[in-house]
Amino acid sequence: MGLGGISVTQLSDLTLLQQGSDTLVKIGNTELASLLGITSTSLTANNFTFSASVV
Repeated sequence: MGLGGISVTQLSDLTLLQQGSDTLVKIGNTELASLLGITSTSLTANNFTFSASVV
């Protein structure tokens, strides 16, 4: 999953919430994505790519 244009640079900046068999990806109170059929414990930093914000 690629993330860009937000102030996230590493996995620890995200909140991964398990909701049934899906994972909700959040930063603060903002929901970024719902990963259907993916368990949060199966995700690692290798599953994400972070891109710097363009100013």
